Amino acid sequence: MSWIDAITGFLNPIMHPLVQIHPFFAVAIVSFFVALFNSWIYKVFTDQHKMKALKEDMKHMQADIKKYKDNTSKMLDIQSRLMQKNMEYMKQSFKPTLITLIPILIILGWMTGHLAYDSVQPNMPVNVAVFLTSAQTGSVLLQVPFGMEIVGDANQPINTTSHAAMWTVKGVAGTYNLDFTKGNETVSQQIIIAAQDYAKPIVTFSGSQVFSRAQIGNSPKKILDFGAFSINYFWTYFICAIAFSLGIRKLMKLH
Repeated sequence: MSWIDAITGFLNPIMHPLVQIHPFFAVAIVSFFVALFNSWIYKVFTDQHKMKALKEDMKHMQADIKKYKDNTSKMLDIQSRLMQKNMEYMKQSFKPTLITLIPILIILGWMTGHLAYDSVQPNMPVNVAVFLTSAQTGSVLLQVPFGMEIVGDANQPINTTSHAAMWTVKGVAGTYNLDFTKGNETVSQQIIIAAQDYAKPIVTFSGSQVFSRAQIGNSPKKILDFGAFSINYFWTYFICAIAFSLGIRKLMKLH
């Protein structure tokens, strides 16, 4: 289990209902509450009177720069003071940014584990592959537990170009381990067959001299699909978060 799995695991009981609704609404709901939390932290940890004064000063200085554009020395002096004001404004914003950074990373980690890929549906074929080091030749044996079946031969040759062996599998709903064996070494990858959940599609084997990684053929989830153009969970979150943040900051009269 990776550190991101350990950190985000406690969110599952709270956020799991989101994976049962349309992914766009799930991402939008998460984006709204993250934007609300960020705005609240920003308000609590900044001096809003000082931030307002700094913004007004910078606005006046920008107007003065245009006013004195023909007076180089005057304009450079105003630009220097403007930079100082801008640095002070950024310094005030730095603390709330640090406070909200870790929660945002945790939320993004949870979304990566639940909204980034389509799930493997029960009794629907899915491709799986294991990649080996370039020196490996021959074939790899795949073993699956009760409840799953391999469509085709369990022994598959290693492609000399991609250095991978590939299978098609299917099964009833459940959580399983796929065991890949070559010679005396066996590595495993978890697969979840369910309506909404999925296991990590790509697993690396850093300690192996034979295998490099295994991959389940989950398709990346299209949160917004416009035919030839689609948006994944990250960019949907990014767009929604900006929109909600602008609206909330305006309602809260943040500077």
